[in-house]
Amino acid sequence: MYENCISFLRRSVTSDEARLKDDADNERKAQKNQVKEDRREARRERAEAKVSRQQRAAMPTRPAEPSRVDSFASTATATGSRKAPLACKTGPRENKVAKRDAESSDKALFTDAARTCRRILKADAVAIVNIDEYQLFIRRAAGSEKNPKTKIQPETKEAIIGSFLQGKAWPADIDPVIHYVPKTQVPGVMVLGTDSASGPCEFHFNNRGSEQTIGAFIGTYLKSRHFWWDREDAEDDLSQRVMDLMPNEAQTVLGTAFLSYEGKTKFALFASWNRPPSEFGDSHTIALPFAYILGGCTLAALALRKVRSLEMSQISYSNLQAQ
Repeated sequence: MYENCISFLRRSVTSDEARLKDDADNERKAQKNQVKEDRREARRERAEAKVSRQQRAAMPTRPAEPSRVDSFASTATATGSRKAPLACKTGPRENKVAKRDAESSDKALFTDAARTCRRILKADAVAIVNIDEYQLFIRRAAGSEKNPKTKIQPETKEAIIGSFLQGKAWPADIDPVIHYVPKTQVPGVMVLGTDSASGPCEFHFNNRGSEQTIGAFIGTYLKSRHFWWDREDAEDDLSQRVMDLMPNEAQTVLGTAFLSYEGKTKFALFASWNRPPSEFGDSHTIALPFAYILGGCTLAALALRKVRSLEMSQISYSNLQAQ
């Protein structure tokens, strides 16, 4: 299992690094070709200017005064045959292409992560959804007022998140508050990657109310580390709402949310099994920590990709400045 996680991290980083290196090499080659083309154009202009001077020397001493149109044409001939550069708006187009390539690369990364996690946990289906539209805040829980004469050390959100990611329990006197702030008008929760053992699987993250369900799931997960959900728990309304987002044949679900140390929500992972919890053995319980390991590997891969892209952008900018 450890080998699968390490292999996933290696291929998710190495493939992107190699792609960025190839892009940098291609960009350097294009820049060199452009420099050669500019030099050839300059030599051609000098040769044409020399011929033009020789032609003017052979003209009569008192030529007829040209009109303004003829004067403009002769000036254009004397300055060479280079055409005026057209106003091209290629920046936004290039940004769209880069954004589309990044989205395709991230989709492949999350699909690979879902496939690796499903094989490690021996699950029937795995889905990774985007939760960066949820903002995390903290507030003092009701009924947790302390003696006002006692000096209280304030706890920051970063400190609480850091302790939580290290395995400590969420403070009992602090409530996580989840606000959903959509970035687009598209309803539902965006799926980043899926994988199923039996071909295409249908998750229902576009159902009405799925945004509120995921928000409640995040808050419950942080407050009590509630990550097991099943259809047998008919008394828990949230459990039934979470199960409604899973494939119809799913009976048991493991759900985990992944955050950064500054408290930003990143993505959530849901692994489902088509059998009830009573049929699970100890091997599945032992395999649960690998969901956290793989999620951490995915976060690390995303961070490394961002750093690599920034480095390559800086290298390209330095090359342009040097020229």
